Amino acid sequence: MSGTIYNAVMEKVGHLPFIQNYLNGTMDRVTFQREVTNQKDHLVALGLSDWWIGLLARFPNNHWEAAKHLNEMLYSAGIIPSPAVDEQAYLGFQQQVEQRFSHLPDRFTSIFPEETRIAYTLSRETQPGSIFVAGSYYGYLAVWLIPGLAQEGQMVCSDVDPAVCRLASRNMDALGESRRVKVVCEDAEKLLKSDTAPIDLFVLDAYGSYDHPDPNYHGKAIYGPLMKAALPRLHDKSIILVHNAEKNAKELTDFFEVMRPARFSLLLNTTDNMGVFQL
Repeated sequence: MSGTIYNAVMEKVGHLPFIQNYLNGTMDRVTFQREVTNQKDHLVALGLSDWWIGLLARFPNNHWEAAKHLNEMLYSAGIIPSPAVDEQAYLGFQQQVEQRFSHLPDRFTSIFPEETRIAYTLSRETQPGSIFVAGSYYGYLAVWLIPGLAQEGQMVCSDVDPAVCRLASRNMDALGESRRVKVVCEDAEKLLKSDTAPIDLFVLDAYGSYDHPDPNYHGKAIYGPLMKAALPRLHDKSIILVHNAEKNAKELTDFFEVMRPARFSLLLNTTDNMGVFQL
């Protein structure tokens, strides 16, 4: 079994009446979260781990709400010209992804439906000419950025795992995007420092090895060094999209210190905590 954690969770427990009631809008979020807690033993029996149960409790029942809120904030800040969100265009691209995109057979991705909409909307509205994705895995977050990438633009997807890089390359080929999307199986910090070309949209979703001798590179703490490496290549209109931007996470202390002067800062209440910034 593989794919998105969202689909895996829904396949196991989506039939439960309280989940159906929440998704169709007849149960509020507080009641839903209480039911998740009350039915934990049943959820475990149906195959959910504690981690997945915690994620389930954070599922929104409206996948578009966060994307619409993002656009309203970007519009209010003068970053985009209109707050409108094109849901139909997204659904058309979603169909292409579902038909052509492949997942690893033995791994999951924790990019959730509302987060794909955020990535898609942010890219479509800001029309970046250059995108750098640090920690691209097999390309599932990156793929939703393609519709906004300028026609002659370039996206660099960086990851250190050869297996995920190979699949990311195949996925971009399948979508006909191998010309504009370059998958590089190399350390993102080294790549960022090896060039001076400006980055319009910088995406952080890396995860550092706990075997690294420097604790600043452990887990999501790696966001700090990567952000510092990217700074010389960012300009006053560059956008930073961050997955797992949990404000109170100890590992992200250094990252949020770097981002403290940001003139635009928005933490979205998504399943896995997305943040959007502009310095």
